[in-house]
Amino acid sequence: MKTIFMFMALFAGFCTASAQVDTIYTHEGVIPCNVVEVTETAAMFQYPGESHNNSLSLNAISKIVFRSGRVQEFAARTSFRRLSSPMEWQQVAIAGVESEVKGLYKLDDVSSKAKGTTEFSNQERVKRRAIDKMKMQSAILGGNVIYMVQMRSDGTKFNWLSGVSSTAETSLFGVAYSSQMPRLSDVEKLIKSGRRFDVVETVTMVNTDSRYAQGTMSSELTIDRIYDDSGLIMLEGSIKGVKERVFRVTFCNESDFYIAYKTRRGVFSYKVTVH
Repeated sequence: MKTIFMFMALFAGFCTASAQVDTIYTHEGVIPCNVVEVTETAAMFQYPGESHNNSLSLNAISKIVFRSGRVQEFAARTSFRRLSSPMEWQQVAIAGVESEVKGLYKLDDVSSKAKGTTEFSNQERVKRRAIDKMKMQSAILGGNVIYMVQMRSDGTKFNWLSGVSSTAETSLFGVAYSSQMPRLSDVEKLIKSGRRFDVVETVTMVNTDSRYAQGTMSSELTIDRIYDDSGLIMLEGSIKGVKERVFRVTFCNESDFYIAYKTRRGVFSYKVTVH
């Protein structure tokens, strides 16, 4: 009986302590704190027992549960379009300021290069081809926004002494991000307890390609393990005819999901159907 009373006292103390602080739910965990202010772009808070103000972008926050019991949701705070497949690459946004992607899920580096075919090639068209190529890479990896780190664009040059000309060229380097990744619970609910599923489509883009290649596929995915790695859903398994054994779930829909990986050669994605 004494043990039961001690347990109840500890439980009551925990509940009381939890009720005395606010709780911020981020994409990566929970922060017990005292929320000072919520602005249009960030939440200002203090850790318990501290007086220093900390700032966290609303992009990183899913909700705040205040000590009063009030809940404030932030699930749709970003203006970035949500994708459902790599073919929606045209919806990928370009961010020129790092603060725009603060708090989003960082996926991988993306880069591209485009060169004019003749000395009469339009520089803006060459630049657009390079940006489109980068957007395709990002979409295959599950990203809906790219933070542009570096852009170098040169127009057509002509050496009057040698008579040699160089065509317009654009080189880009950036980082692919996602504002909303598939949740582990959604993927587990979709596949239930199954381990083998049909792979019906492949979307690939080799570094030397100017456009992705989409094709039908008739293979099978065997799932060994699915887990959450800091908000990114990883899948360990095998596809017949594919050497890679670790994939990342990029999209999860009502009857299918996509998995992808990246190598030095390029980016590769597979559509998996669930019956």
